[in-house]
Amino acid sequence: MTSPGSASSLSNPNDVTTTFIPDVAGNYTFGLTVSDGVLSDAVTLSLTVNEENTFTKPEMIKMPAGSFQMGDISGGGESNEKPVHSVTVETFEMGKYEVTLGQFRAFVDDTGYQTDAEKGIGGIDGCFTIESDNSDAVEWQADKTWRDTNFSQSENDPVVCVSKNDAQTYIKWLNEQTGLNYRLPSEAEWEYTARAGTTEKYSFSDTEEDLCTYGNVSQSIDCSDGYDFTAPVGQFEANPFGLHDIHGNVWEWTQDCWHDDYIGAPDNGYAWGSVDCDYAVLRGGSWVNLPPLLRVSYRESNPPGVRNSFYGFRLARSLTTQATPQQTTTLKVINNTSITIWYFYFKETSSSSWGGEYIGTGNWLYSGQTYTLYEIPCDKLYDMKVQGFLWIDIASKFDEYLSCGSTHEWLIE
Repeated sequence: MTSPGSASSLSNPNDVTTTFIPDVAGNYTFGLTVSDGVLSDAVTLSLTVNEENTFTKPEMIKMPAGSFQMGDISGGGESNEKPVHSVTVETFEMGKYEVTLGQFRAFVDDTGYQTDAEKGIGGIDGCFTIESDNSDAVEWQADKTWRDTNFSQSENDPVVCVSKNDAQTYIKWLNEQTGLNYRLPSEAEWEYTARAGTTEKYSFSDTEEDLCTYGNVSQSIDCSDGYDFTAPVGQFEANPFGLHDIHGNVWEWTQDCWHDDYIGAPDNGYAWGSVDCDYAVLRGGSWVNLPPLLRVSYRESNPPGVRNSFYGFRLARSLTTQATPQQTTTLKVINNTSITIWYFYFKETSSSSWGGEYIGTGNWLYSGQTYTLYEIPCDKLYDMKVQGFLWIDIASKFDEYLSCGSTHEWLIE
């Protein structure tokens, strides 16, 4: 056996590869496997971490794969929580806590990123927040952002006044730093982990009074928890899956685009549209909300550029390869070209057959822009295993294979 560190004795030194990002300085012991499969002696490396360039990686919990009933299973909910439907979720990781102010600050300090509130996206500067820390009135305030929300926050409080766009940009940076695949959870994943195997209105019971034990919620409930606004993450009891602040503290952005009900919703736990949403889905309720809005099945929506002092986000991380939320095709067309779309789907019946549906004529196309032309509804695919394809008439015809529930984009050159 060769001695550790004598790379010249290996058949190919490049066969030994590792990616390791330490959080703190110290001694780390590795076992090295060479290309012929023989395990070398352990080697201890002493690493010094530059504190200025480190950040706190999110603490994640592995969620078991499983199936659950999604929606208003307790009764008395909103129409957008129906129909109740069965969803099967693959194993993945969910953030134990909501993303904190300190974690978001590390991203901004490293990149110089300006949030939608700071850039005035949507034609409005700032953030929708309270007028002052002794006022219940809330309004758009041009000088308020995640840095200053008009109430005191610690570095361990959840970051607020961030849009879904801001969350996605943070996640992109985090993935670049770690080489991992963090993302926002899908709405189905969020409800699956919030329920954590339970079937009540809340992750613990149907008893509203117990919300004071499990979340930072409206002071109108008289919890007397000492938190008038956001609370540091992890101050309340975790749900059965070990997740904190599922109820209250801040609303959490999800991947999904908003749909008015669950008719045609995916049954595989994947996001139901995630690109170019007019409205996106948030879950969980916040520090200003009363019990009806804190139920695990309750849904909130807002444009992805909206920011206020009760919106934040939590991370998820894929452990298996999920379907790509969108596919992109580059088309070369003349400006102001109209398109016609047909969608063909395979009907899995006793005698298999093809069906077709005219979708309609698309928008006028302009060079240099990306268009989301059509999201395939799952209810059009029946029980099919083989996916359908799209037929597009532009200057010529071509076929594209698409997945149920996914969004297809065309980049116009």
